[in-house]
Amino acid sequence: MEQHGVDAVPKSERTKGWWDLFVIQAGVNITLSSLLLGGLLVPGLSWVQACWALVIGNIILGVLLALMGYFGVEYGISTTVASRFSMGHPRGSWIASIIILLSMVGWFGVTAELAGQATHDALQGVPGFSNTAGVIALIGVLNSLPPVLGFENIKWLSRLAVPGLTGLCVWILYVIISKYGYWNLVRYTPTHSLSLTTGLDLVMGGLIVGVFTAADISRYVVSERDNWIGSILGAFPPSLFLGVVGALSKLATGDWNAVSVVQRLGLGAPALIVIIASSWTANNTNLYSSGLALANMFPKMSRWQSTALMGALGTVLAASRVTRYFGSFLLALSDLFSPLIGILLCDYFVMRRSRLHLHEAYEAGGRCSYTRGVNLAAVAALIGGFVVAKVAPASMMASLVSLVAAAIVYFISQRLLYRKTGPEDEHNHPECIAQGGLPEPPVESSLE
Repeated sequence: MEQHGVDAVPKSERTKGWWDLFVIQAGVNITLSSLLLGGLLVPGLSWVQACWALVIGNIILGVLLALMGYFGVEYGISTTVASRFSMGHPRGSWIASIIILLSMVGWFGVTAELAGQATHDALQGVPGFSNTAGVIALIGVLNSLPPVLGFENIKWLSRLAVPGLTGLCVWILYVIISKYGYWNLVRYTPTHSLSLTTGLDLVMGGLIVGVFTAADISRYVVSERDNWIGSILGAFPPSLFLGVVGALSKLATGDWNAVSVVQRLGLGAPALIVIIASSWTANNTNLYSSGLALANMFPKMSRWQSTALMGALGTVLAASRVTRYFGSFLLALSDLFSPLIGILLCDYFVMRRSRLHLHEAYEAGGRCSYTRGVNLAAVAALIGGFVVAKVAPASMMASLVSLVAAAIVYFISQRLLYRKTGPEDEHNHPECIAQGGLPEPPVESSLE
């Protein structure tokens, strides 16, 4: 059982290389949701536009994933703990925690529902498996077990499941091209119901939660170099490939649901079994990060208990058929998480100059308390970024514009509201804790 919840992972335990990070991030991206995302882009966009949306969107996501991973690599802390520096502690970081909880549990529900459908279809005729909602609930419970146990279980499960789903996608691609012909599929007439920038926002929304919570995984990684290599390789090629396969699947079958695609292509029970197994790789990190977010809000609750509780909630959502709201869900995630990423990156790289004083994140009434535990500058920036995302014209990429807008609002508001105690004032922090610097202070822990 993993021992670290809201406490920082000691430097001595940050030993994982780029391959371990790559395997886990690839497991996050080689999932059913990436197939669904590709299906959402066509035929609203032309084929060329859909490909550009996947390429550009995933490059941006890969870079942001590596940057957000710095909190874990350098200080061994999860994203929710890192948010205490910019959002405020204890109440301010609850904002980030609640948004993470809602989004990650939503993703858990989407993935578990699809896997439950595949299980139900694969076991048709077997007594006791005629109730779709019951089968989905069973898959939700099984999906909860590895993240409850912790990081090592997630790593090994990803190593086992990722090759299977990769092989299935190659198989789907081969069958589609053999049966329908590549050029016959891509020479369709687009409906133009989507703009290229909206397509980019959908791509961003598909993976942006994983970007924001990158530190949850990178806190076990040994170096910045390993973080960059593992993040870029784990994010860009897998999600680009699956997005293309998903788009072609939609063009070939007219359905964006991976389970229906497998059935319509006649791939049979083995493909459904791979889909079932692949749900674990996605829901590992979905539930793991939501458990850490809840532990940030209630430090006395152990990590495994908070993870199990979130698994129960996600299972209820899955059985309620949450996939009906998938497209709207993606755009909402983009609108919320883009400003949050802008705030945290501006605070860390610009205002704090990549240096944190770790003990402050755990002190009651310390510098991270700001105004009664909330950083009003961060709240203003979050609201401002969200509004910008909503009012941005269709010709602009709302997710990226809102990220930049939130960073600018945060920088200005922080200087106006907390000028004398701003995080950029190094003279107030002679004992700065940097990589390889002073020993980490004792902090809260949740030992199982």
